[in-house]
Amino acid sequence: MSILPKGLEKVLSDDIYLREEKKVVDMAIEGLGIKPSEGFITFYTTYSGPFWEETLGLELMDIIEQNNNIV
Repeated sequence: MSILPKGLEKVLSDDIYLREEKKVVDMAIEGLGIKPSEGFITFYTTYSGPFWEETLGLELMDIIEQNNNIV
């Protein structure tokens, strides 16, 4: 995914971050009633989170996975 920095793209290439069922993203976006950018759609159809960085204390929720998510 070209919009990500190389280091981040490498980290997210681990199998634990790869989304298996891409249809859930389309259903979630439709349910939210939003029209996100292509980058947003590509990111969430490619990767499954949540994603966090301990030293910065930041977390990016997944769109549908886990208890705390965007939906």
